[in-house]
Amino acid sequence: MRAFYVILLLSLCACRTPTTQLQANLPALTFENPAWQPHSSYMAHVMSSVQKKWERLLLEARVYPGSGKDVAVRFRLGAQKGEVLEILEVDGTANAIGKRCCVLAVTSAAPFGAWTPEMRNDLGEDQELTFRFFYQ
Repeated sequence: MRAFYVILLLSLCACRTPTTQLQANLPALTFENPAWQPHSSYMAHVMSSVQKKWERLLLEARVYPGSGKDVAVRFRLGAQKGEVLEILEVDGTANAIGKRCCVLAVTSAAPFGAWTPEMRNDLGEDQELTFRFFYQ
């Protein structure tokens, strides 16, 4: 299995108005594996889907782990449907609810769509990814 780590910098800012609202900045991604570079539009779709799901989960849960907290979710993404095959590790400084929101954002946003034959040729049948969430 080829390992590939993606750092997904999902920033979330709390904006205080008469009712507390959460706003998210756009995610930033660094590619550490050149094999994903030709498939950056697929990864942008994955990131956008996870970001939107994460924002919704935090609003629904009405939780905010606190500024400066982070969560890293390491998982295997499958080629057949773009499904999350397995959560491998969850680590970070956020509390249990903050970590759970990040895991749920990844798992419930999937599937992301089948990989193209070119993607399968370049990446294999699955990839190990790490998405890092930052609470600000």
